[in-house]
Amino acid sequence: MTLLAAAIGLTASATALGSPQFVSTFAGTYTAQTPSTPSGFDALATWSDPGEPGGKPKEVDKIKVAFPPGSKLDTTALPTCKASAEDIANLAVRACPAKTKLGEVHGLGVYAGSTAPFNTFATLFNAKRQIIVVVTLDNAKGRLLTDFRDDVRRSSITVNLKVGRGISLIRFQAHVPTHFRKRGRKRKAYYRTPPSCPASGAWTTTVTLSYRDGSTDQHTAPSPCKR
Repeated sequence: MTLLAAAIGLTASATALGSPQFVSTFAGTYTAQTPSTPSGFDALATWSDPGEPGGKPKEVDKIKVAFPPGSKLDTTALPTCKASAEDIANLAVRACPAKTKLGEVHGLGVYAGSTAPFNTFATLFNAKRQIIVVVTLDNAKGRLLTDFRDDVRRSSITVNLKVGRGISLIRFQAHVPTHFRKRGRKRKAYYRTPPSCPASGAWTTTVTLSYRDGSTDQHTAPSPCKR
């Protein structure tokens, strides 16, 4: 068993607390700037803690993304993957049809006792009011590390991370392109921007990061829009 494989399954008796030097960041933008328009979105989150051994930050276990008021997420805008957890365990990304792919996430993690980070690649698949997340090592064809399901609501996504204890995320870069399809005269969009642009000239995304030690932090990210 490799050190990485051991770390993925590691169970710790206590959860490490962050030092006063712990820092997290978040930035998020939309590919469309026009109100009531189908759009993709990009997000980048980082974590660091120079005060901890090896710079290992606190372990994040949940990320809630609240999109700007008036935004609309609609999982019926593209086909859904119906794969079970067993299907994914056996087939990894091949468990879901290519037409259900929603986006991807490039990640960087580090495990306790090591200063060498490792790369992860998460493929996102659309499901009914969910996102199926299939995480592999290095790239989409890499060894399966874990899988989990995010909750999708009308204007929010909750990322329910399933990562072994002792592993911390350092970087999380997500990309979801614009998805839409026509049904009759209607055009359904996976994500549609709010119906108006505020006086500030930017839509604001709010992200709440929750950690294994019970703490949370919150960030807001502006994305320009046209009035």
